[in-house]
Amino acid sequence: MSLGVCTYYCIMKKKINILHFVPYYLPHIWWLENFVYEFSVKRAYYWCGSSVVLTSNIGQNFEKSIAKKDLILDKCWQVIWYKRENTKVYSIPSFELIKNFPIPKFWDKRFFTILRSISKEENDIIITHTRFFIYTLLWVLFSKFYNIRSVHIEHGSDFVLLKNSLFTFLAYLYDIAIGRIVLKTVNEIVSISNATSKFMSEKFNVDSKHVIYRWYNDFYKELDKDSNIKIVFIGRLVKLKWVELLIDVYQELSKNDINIELFVFGDGPERDLIEIYITKNEVQSIHLLWYKNIEYIQNFLLNHKCVILMPSLQEWLWTVAIEWLLSKNIVVASDAWGIKEVSHEWDLLIFESWNKYAMVHSILSAIQNYDSLSGISHNLVKEKFSRERNIKQYKLLFESILSKQSKEMH
Repeated sequence: MSLGVCTYYCIMKKKINILHFVPYYLPHIWWLENFVYEFSVKRAYYWCGSSVVLTSNIGQNFEKSIAKKDLILDKCWQVIWYKRENTKVYSIPSFELIKNFPIPKFWDKRFFTILRSISKEENDIIITHTRFFIYTLLWVLFSKFYNIRSVHIEHGSDFVLLKNSLFTFLAYLYDIAIGRIVLKTVNEIVSISNATSKFMSEKFNVDSKHVIYRWYNDFYKELDKDSNIKIVFIGRLVKLKWVELLIDVYQELSKNDINIELFVFGDGPERDLIEIYITKNEVQSIHLLWYKNIEYIQNFLLNHKCVILMPSLQEWLWTVAIEWLLSKNIVVASDAWGIKEVSHEWDLLIFESWNKYAMVHSILSAIQNYDSLSGISHNLVKEKFSRERNIKQYKLLFESILSKQSKEMH
């Protein structure tokens, strides 16, 4: 849609002003941050109105990532909000009680300054993401207090699995308590897969009737790939991703008469497991690349023949699986929930969770049949998970919500 058409659309249709609440935002990078960024920036081609993001200030790096002219400061020269492309971003002072779990500093004056500011924004729809964050609960209650229609997008994960069984149980109790309040309070729930919707229904007794898939970043371009096949892991190095399995699988593959190179992209608390193994065994063919930006990873996948490992225990629908299949590589994944919704073709090889021998067998099959399997899901995935198709579903949902609200008011 051209800007001219978009301008005409703005004149003919009511604007939809969206307020996103997320625990982290760019330049802090994981898939949720990218999803909200894409949603905020690209929605201008499908509907008009403002896009506002409210997030923690953790990982923001204002001095490096934002031009001074785009920073709005308070009287003490502290950042209140800033502009990133066509999106206004409020940055709440926060701290992490535990890693990757931000909590607002309620005692900081900026918290109430920002609260007053966003209450004055002309918000039609409030969107929250991922049920168990304190931020999510806070802003769901905010939407209720100010009588603003709310949509919660649930992105995945089963109940949290930690190394300590007691902490896992406590996390479960917390999730049930907070998650139930969030999911029972919002006006509508969107799941990113049918598996997520089923989980919401079974564990929280809520009706998640809207399933809208996440979309991909279309980075594919036809390049001549390096002839050597590489085994690749991309993701957070946490227990749920079954990082220790990477080591076991590598050992099993090394017993076969093939040259295996394992490339690890990502970081997290399980990083030490891999480092200790490599040091102890003086391994030369595991390459620890740790965190790399998305462009680096995309170029790596476009230039190399890759078999990408996804041994995660409980991810619902993997955006990465979508994008890696689009890069015409082969994905080997555990049968955890929503992965089967991505593709039924043979460049997505699914093995039984917890079964390392099944995973080894799938990897060997991928290596032996690489040229005949790679790329066969490309067109299917490109259509099913297109940004245009799925973001338009959000537009229809928002229009339905606002139409219903208008009828109730009259």
